[in-house]
Amino acid sequence: MKKVILFGAGQLGYSAFMFFGEDIIECFVDNNSDRAGKIFCGKKIISFKELLEINNDDYEIIISTIAYEIISAQLTKAGISNYKKFDYPIIYDYVSTVKSCFPKELISSTRLDVAIKYLYAKDILSAIKNTPNKSLYARLMLTSTGCTEQTFQKLKDGLDDHFNSFENLCKSIQEEGFKEEHYIPIAKNNSIHDGAHRLAVALALEKDVFVGVTGEQASPFSIPDFSWYAENGFSVHDRVRMLRGFSDLYDECGILVLFGAIKEQWDYIEAQAKKEFKVVGSVDIDLSHNFIAYEILIKEIYGNYSQDGPIANKISLLKMSPLITRVILVSNELKKLEINEFYNSITQFKLNIRDIVDYEINKESYCMIHSSSNYNEFIHLKNILLSVNNLNSIEGRISSVYHHEFLRRILFVRDYCKENNIPVEDVCVIGTCTMEVLGIKKAGDLDFIIASDLHPRILPGYPKTKARNPEMVPKHLTKGKYDMSEYPAKALMLDEMNTPIISIIPYKQTYLPAEDKMIDNDILIRNDSYYIWFYGLKFLNLDFQISKKTNRDYEKDRADLRTIELYHDFIRNFDNKKVLKEQIEAELKRRGEMEKKRNEMMGLEAN
Repeated sequence: MKKVILFGAGQLGYSAFMFFGEDIIECFVDNNSDRAGKIFCGKKIISFKELLEINNDDYEIIISTIAYEIISAQLTKAGISNYKKFDYPIIYDYVSTVKSCFPKELISSTRLDVAIKYLYAKDILSAIKNTPNKSLYARLMLTSTGCTEQTFQKLKDGLDDHFNSFENLCKSIQEEGFKEEHYIPIAKNNSIHDGAHRLAVALALEKDVFVGVTGEQASPFSIPDFSWYAENGFSVHDRVRMLRGFSDLYDECGILVLFGAIKEQWDYIEAQAKKEFKVVGSVDIDLSHNFIAYEILIKEIYGNYSQDGPIANKISLLKMSPLITRVILVSNELKKLEINEFYNSITQFKLNIRDIVDYEINKESYCMIHSSSNYNEFIHLKNILLSVNNLNSIEGRISSVYHHEFLRRILFVRDYCKENNIPVEDVCVIGTCTMEVLGIKKAGDLDFIIASDLHPRILPGYPKTKARNPEMVPKHLTKGKYDMSEYPAKALMLDEMNTPIISIIPYKQTYLPAEDKMIDNDILIRNDSYYIWFYGLKFLNLDFQISKKTNRDYEKDRADLRTIELYHDFIRNFDNKKVLKEQIEAELKRRGEMEKKRNEMMGLEAN
């Protein structure tokens, strides 16, 4: 390849320099005489007069400025014709190799737009309507590109054009596979030049992609970093979804949890984290308006609902601090350590921070920072803290105290899954248990569904023809009554009357009330918009229980629906309820009573 002379030493010139690499670039040209002789990106800037003195047949001239028409006319007038414009199509002119690769190899936290597109692609491919993900995608395109974008096939202009194009792309790759001629151009360091939508679809389908290697590095993306999203009005929930999308795609991630007791040090700690890890982004979860939700959040973080012991003591101390938590997602992109070493480094960082702020708060109180010390703990924290649906459910729970028997049954299911090699991620509790999680009423039996690929091993011989839950399917989607005997559950625990109280339900489909259609249980189990986490298990959203009870319409169902209606009324008007005022007054009083205890335990003098 010939050496390249870049005409234009500005932002576009920098992008071109990154693309071609230092070894290929001979120099820059600039019409501004004041810049002649200066250095840009380690290369000399020459004047147009100096360019004319060079035998430019030995070089390829690339116009790297937005004033292409002016510069091209200038070169043509001077008798120079071997020039090109540095724009979108040029990256395809320098492809050296086309090969197949696994799409996750192309994931980078510098391209969180891919995570957003991935979330929307999953919804399209699953044929479900997820308004928040679609809205997030729409606002990304409007804010970053103005909804005008050149693709490898055509110009996309406007939101509808983007929606239709993305849906067609999903359908094409799903039905025909990823075609080699539609390869994704990448740089030698695996950064993508173009093709984020194609990559997102391949990630959602878990299909290999074809890539064309071209250039040293991709041009700097138009979105500089995670802070850009907050600066451009993307909400906390938006940013939680982005971090969740990235952490679902990039396997080597960890989470740091900073508590309100050291709120003044949060920015310092995050800055120190950037020296050790790649900080993907952070969000602040503010529950200062809801003491119960904050207590539940801490209990879920530690997976401990005991009313006494070290976690209960920690909660008492934390509730005397600002009820706000910062969640920092870090990745192994910076140092690329062995996975165990990566998690060890996160643990060591946590210990170092405790030592640093020990002068301010006694580190033995453990009220400063928490972290994922291994992969399983990372998954646990991700499920609790990086799920908008789960965070909303925590704010909607009206009690932090649960019956011992309810917790015992949950532990039984968790133990059963462990003994039978069933990932808890492939299990979801259904029925009235969600009502108990939210504090609406005490649950009866505990039923759960499992992923379809587990059925042959866990539910051998169970009926396969009738796959739907008849109690949840509206009559207009069925042909007459279902015989419940055709749907035997696999009982795991019986009460003293030999009545099943814990069972696996063999259905493979469930009615989705929001869209009035049947949906595969695998989608419900694996899409965090449809379930919440409690005590280490997934629980199906309350909407599904409402649908079941509305459909079945027994007397007890009507009573439950009225209770749920009152619950929703309570949640909607929570800020105006007398109980909230009483709760705040009681909490403030308790804070005063606990002040001396706090000073003793944390080694601080009373204010």
